Amino acid sequence: MTGAQTAAPPSAQKRQSREAGLRRASLAILIVLIVQFALGISVNLYVALPAAGHPGHSSWFGNGALLALHAALGMILVLSAVFVLVRAITARNVTLIVTSAAGLVSIGLAFFFGASFTDKLTNGYSLGMAISFAAALACYAIGLYPVQFSVDYPDRPLNRLTTAFRIFLVIPIAIVLSTVSGYLVYSAPTHAYGVTYIPALTGGVLFWAPLLMILFRRKYPRWWFDWNLELQRFTNRVTVYLSLMDDRYPATDDHQSVHLDYSYPEQLNRWLPLVKWLLAIPHYIVLFFLDLASFVVVIVAWFAILVTGRYPRGMFGFVEGVIRWNVRVTAYTLTLVTDRYPPFRLDP
Repeated sequence: MTGAQTAAPPSAQKRQSREAGLRRASLAILIVLIVQFALGISVNLYVALPAAGHPGHSSWFGNGALLALHAALGMILVLSAVFVLVRAITARNVTLIVTSAAGLVSIGLAFFFGASFTDKLTNGYSLGMAISFAAALACYAIGLYPVQFSVDYPDRPLNRLTTAFRIFLVIPIAIVLSTVSGYLVYSAPTHAYGVTYIPALTGGVLFWAPLLMILFRRKYPRWWFDWNLELQRFTNRVTVYLSLMDDRYPATDDHQSVHLDYSYPEQLNRWLPLVKWLLAIPHYIVLFFLDLASFVVVIVAWFAILVTGRYPRGMFGFVEGVIRWNVRVTAYTLTLVTDRYPPFRLDP
């Protein structure tokens, strides 16, 4: 298969570039939030505000440089959070939209509590500001994780007939998936020069080639990255269909309800790929039990869909979380697109 065939389409590359820019912006906000938090502590310790009712007691820019800088950074953070949310909506990335919206609300609350504190001088407002800052930090830290996965919840009646026979309907697309996932689908011995050749129509996740390139060049060729990303997207569309989370037949190219994104790794640790499989052993143990639980939940959901036509939202969220966990471990240990250790959580 040629590079032109495996490379993501221009629209997908544009969206990936936009999302990479969003994560850089989120990182910048995260850094400013940390600086802002430190400034807030300094203001509480070293700035003595006039008592309430005193002229100028609530002025942000008339009570010292620290408070002025603190207020200015707060305004910049609010505007930056609005910008990131708008860009996330433009990129149509559900995870980034949710984290950016939550981050904006948290920053807005922190700004409100800070303004109220300078006016009322009540410790409760100071505590509220600290909690809001912590929430904002968490929101943008989650949005920064380089592997994002989500499935749109089907808030509509699902097809009972296709659900009932899903195990059989998935077979054709599973065969298609097997032809590009490294499984042997055809072999015929050919004798030449006394050697037996067995040609096989195989593909699969690129692992050894990226590992060697990272080891010797610290480089991940972009078209290898695009191939692994698109293959994982396709694989997860089939997984989601088999898990009854979508009744639309898996497409080979359209993303449908499944959203999987990797941030392109500009620089990777040279030696870490050699031991990632070992470092991920705790995840393998946890995922063994989670996958068993997910299998049981899907069976229960099968009965629920046949009776009600709906996938119970709580069950849907659990299965989505287990798939997300598997995707992150795969990205860390197999496709090698990130050096960040996968979090032990089902949530985004």
